[in-house]
Amino acid sequence: MSQFQMVDSSREQQRAAIARDLASFWAEMGGTPKPEENFSVMRMLNSMAEQDFHQGKSHEANVCQAAALSQGGAFDPQRAVIPWGVFARDLNVAAPSAGGNLVGSVTSNPLDVLRPYSIVARMGVESDPGLTQNLLVPNLGTAVTGKWLANESDTLNTSDPVIGVTTSMPKTGGALVKASYKFMRQAAQAERFIRQQLLGAVGAMLDQAVLQGTGASGQPTGLLVAAGVGAQSGAVTHANMLDILATLGAANANDDNIRFLTTPAVRRLLQARETVSTSGRMIWEKGQLVDTPANVSTYCPAATIFAGDWSQCRIAMWGAGLQIEVDPYTSFSTGAVQVRVLMHVDVNFMKPAAFVRHTSAT
Repeated sequence: MSQFQMVDSSREQQRAAIARDLASFWAEMGGTPKPEENFSVMRMLNSMAEQDFHQGKSHEANVCQAAALSQGGAFDPQRAVIPWGVFARDLNVAAPSAGGNLVGSVTSNPLDVLRPYSIVARMGVESDPGLTQNLLVPNLGTAVTGKWLANESDTLNTSDPVIGVTTSMPKTGGALVKASYKFMRQAAQAERFIRQQLLGAVGAMLDQAVLQGTGASGQPTGLLVAAGVGAQSGAVTHANMLDILATLGAANANDDNIRFLTTPAVRRLLQARETVSTSGRMIWEKGQLVDTPANVSTYCPAATIFAGDWSQCRIAMWGAGLQIEVDPYTSFSTGAVQVRVLMHVDVNFMKPAAFVRHTSAT
């Protein structure tokens, strides 16, 4: 290489360095912003497995630090909090030491993220996300009643509502996901797959909690055993299903929100059972049970049908997102990594009478 070529190369490197410095300065002064980075779950997991997940070192670390700060905690490189907004959209974080501009960690509804993975999320349940303390949940026993005044001297009667309060505390559920060395080193395919596995596990836990949680052994109390929920039993007939709707109507459940939920086996049974003998119409037709929207789930208890206004079920959710821990040691000999995902939730029924469970559905 000639002397002139060496000089030209050096000048080009200097010009490139100056251009990078100017671009960085211009962005910091409010000019054209730097391109936003995409949050990579796989990049985060690999960094944690290699014990190289430190605050300020990567976009993922900044996001997780901001998530921890937003829920009143501190950044922990071994127990990262992935905000729900990561799964809904890409996040941009600025000044994480001050909490960061954590787009989506608070505004993203976890149920929107979980809807493709959870039947109860699709049924219309509500959520109370981002909690940091125990939640006092009011439930209505007897509502206030009003009165029309017959004349100017008529008086209103005292009507005291019966309101109960339940203390909702976080119940912790978790799942383990094991990934091989080769899998952890893949790119786009691994990113999509690991997100699906994490959200699928969380969605399944949520469905189990709402539908069949026992209220014991650390589980939330689900519809199968919740107090105040209407109960029916016996064969599934057209008349019995109409009775369920009548019960919900007497409880002033919102007709627009009423949905049936049962098992695939019960649906198959009802798709072949006529409303009235020789009528030609089946109890379950075109995604409806007695003309009311209906769905199925393998997490619904066997021989059981649930019906109700699902907006009266609220999922209390603690923290800014999912808690993730990586164990690179258990399967050290094979290079595999175990990932533990934890979720802190509780299930509350604001108006238990707005639900009915029908058992022995045969």
